[in-house]
Amino acid sequence: MDIFTLAGTSFIICLSLILTGKKDKLHMSFAGLCAAVFIFSISVFLRGFFDTILLMIIENLALLAIASLALRFFRHLTRKKSFISQGIVIIFFLISLGGIFLLLAKLSQWPQLKIVVSAYLLAILVFCYISLFNHVKKLPPSTEKKRLIYLLIACPVALILCSFDFLSFLGYSFPTVSGMVISALLYLTLLIIAYPQLNELHDFFARALVIFISTIAGAMIFYFVALFFSATTPSFTSVIMASFLIVISLTPLKMILKKAFSLFYPDSKDVFTSLYEFDEKLEKEKAFMLAEMAPVIAHEIRNPLGSIKGAAQYLKTEAVSEEQKNLLDIIIEESNRLNTAVHQFLDYARPYQLKV
Repeated sequence: MDIFTLAGTSFIICLSLILTGKKDKLHMSFAGLCAAVFIFSISVFLRGFFDTILLMIIENLALLAIASLALRFFRHLTRKKSFISQGIVIIFFLISLGGIFLLLAKLSQWPQLKIVVSAYLLAILVFCYISLFNHVKKLPPSTEKKRLIYLLIACPVALILCSFDFLSFLGYSFPTVSGMVISALLYLTLLIIAYPQLNELHDFFARALVIFISTIAGAMIFYFVALFFSATTPSFTSVIMASFLIVISLTPLKMILKKAFSLFYPDSKDVFTSLYEFDEKLEKEKAFMLAEMAPVIAHEIRNPLGSIKGAAQYLKTEAVSEEQKNLLDIIIEESNRLNTAVHQFLDYARPYQLKV
């Protein structure tokens, strides 16, 4: 079930990136990487039922594809400013292509084949990590640097957690967690590249907390239903993994339904919009109207306000008594206070613009 979770997560991420309609190279390269991870994990999962040579060949082919696609993704992630050049990507693509031809030949049954291919993939991933680390060091303090630092920290943490799987080879009874860890790493990478509005660590934790609570709630509902309608219940790990896949697949499923529904009913594209999203849309429209009206209202207030202040300042120079000067000072101070209030109103109504 652990490897099946990785297959489901990678497939859902790939599908989500394709359905969003963003055809930039960064998103498409990550979608290709997730597609290769899906092919690898689903072949490993199927080998548990049908241990055939064909599935073993597909598994190794997917590992070679992951190596080449990882280089391409990290090249676009670093905005082509790291030492992963186009030439390096082509060279390793040709190496992977040569490995594919060898796999389709007599080397497909070589006992050490899986170890060699895995070592090749690990070397590529280490090279990509070093290039990303070198790129982040050169970046000035910015939101992009902060987000990439999160990814730099997550990668070694994921490697340490995946190494716990080797405890089973040493005779310890420890459940495999590598599939879930890599799934979490892929989802974190998706948040970093596809959701630029998440720029603080607590934003990522909040997103993860929502998914965690939804997963636990889904698992509890399943157990509650199974308690009444089934004599036996599946393992807790299986239910949690299944609930997690359902939670993260809701968004792409909704996008698929909206696209399919729009083909039959093109005038009803918002049929899947919830009440909360509808309220949010209304709030955005109100904010847009406020942003348009605010400069007009401020202009109508500031013009007479400036005339009042100017007249008061002129009269102050002509005042003969102290009482008259004090009254004119009050007019000038209150004019300044009202002008400050108008300025704050404009700042509130004006749409926020990101300074890069």
